[in-house]
Amino acid sequence: MDHPTRADDVTIGVLTDFSRFDLAGDHVEWDSFSTAVLRDQGWALQRVWSPAVFRDLQGNLDELAARAAAEGAKPRREAL
Repeated sequence: MDHPTRADDVTIGVLTDFSRFDLAGDHVEWDSFSTAVLRDQGWALQRVWSPAVFRDLQGNLDELAARAAAEGAKPRREAL
């Protein structure tokens, strides 16, 4: 997806559950903290859970595309 006015920028950040910060004592607290930091920096975030991706990859991709479109992204043109 391309940002409508900043071609070199991203539209949304995708958070996954594939890795954890091992030094955090409480993984849920760390996740909440890191998510809040990113949102405070202006990121629009979408969370994706691996079990849902494995069950319905296309549905998750469609949801991400819809969220990006709602944030103002335009579909990326394929390079020729």
